[in-house]
Amino acid sequence: MSCLSETFQLEFAGTDFTMPKASARRALEWDVGTNGQVEWEIERVTTQEVRIVGHETNDFLQLIGIGKLAFRSRFEVSAGVITQQVHEVDWGDTSIDEALRPAVEWATAREPDELAAIYPEGRLEYTRDMGERWVSLLRRWRAATV
Repeated sequence: MSCLSETFQLEFAGTDFTMPKASARRALEWDVGTNGQVEWEIERVTTQEVRIVGHETNDFLQLIGIGKLAFRSRFEVSAGVITQQVHEVDWGDTSIDEALRPAVEWATAREPDELAAIYPEGRLEYTRDMGERWVSLLRRWRAATV
């Protein structure tokens, strides 16, 4: 995080969703809470940008049946700090909403209070605590349905 400028913006390719540095820091905590694993390699380096490619996964994705996701990131560099990151995930025909649906249906009937707390208005909140709680709920769902 110390390599990011104070005005850093994380953009998700193909969307109009961006995150400032503080939000990106909090969102990265999701990876800690879900046991995130990333493998990457440098694709290109210049004085103005660094491009990487790789794969990412975590316990949350694996528990809902999504394996490794391919990604690309382009980091814009200015005066020795990263000013912007454009992150692109190759979802293919994968949809988190579709993959999560059976677990949500199960939790609606069996753990509605926990579901309401971790999935407010049908939206994921990318924090460490929410990641840990999701993984715990998904493990209970898997144990009850497999």
